[in-house]
Amino acid sequence: MGSGALALMLWQVLSLVEVLDYNGLKTESIGPVVLAMLGNFYFFKTGHQAALSSIQWDSAFVPLFTMRYPWSPLVVVLNTFAGQILAATCVPLLVLWKTGPKQKGVLEAVARAAGVFAAYYAVEALATMAWAGWLRRHLMLYRVFSPRFMMAAALLLVLDVVVAAVTLAGLRSNTLSVSEVFGWAE
Repeated sequence: MGSGALALMLWQVLSLVEVLDYNGLKTESIGPVVLAMLGNFYFFKTGHQAALSSIQWDSAFVPLFTMRYPWSPLVVVLNTFAGQILAATCVPLLVLWKTGPKQKGVLEAVARAAGVFAAYYAVEALATMAWAGWLRRHLMLYRVFSPRFMMAAALLLVLDVVVAAVTLAGLRSNTLSVSEVFGWAE
């Protein structure tokens, strides 16, 4: 459904990581911010909009023929936020690109990058909340501003879970298991 666009996103992420490494900006906050903007761009590039009426409900029936809980709603969430979820899983790549096995402070740098990535979406959710509150008497409140706020809040929750699970817990367990196999444990 958006696999070509997401493949292009992965190519752009790899190009971004190479540019950040070449310029020595791996630990700067520009990497996670650009990665978050790429995730938002590919949300719209895959045909989604920040409105409840544009949710692609047919994606629930791609892997399954009938509604099966919790799999069908999970597939809809993964389809809806695919660009941002792919960007969140690529956050450790910003720091780990061309990193030696004995380098110190890698997990701390990844946690810092994940914090900047999550802070970008938190500021975006805060801004949409402020605009929805400011424009509460606007004619298009329930057509434009409230769905955008609900999407930003749901996206913030989904990305907090993905960043905590993939970036921190997954990276830590993979680092420990790989270092045990290769004898890098101290």
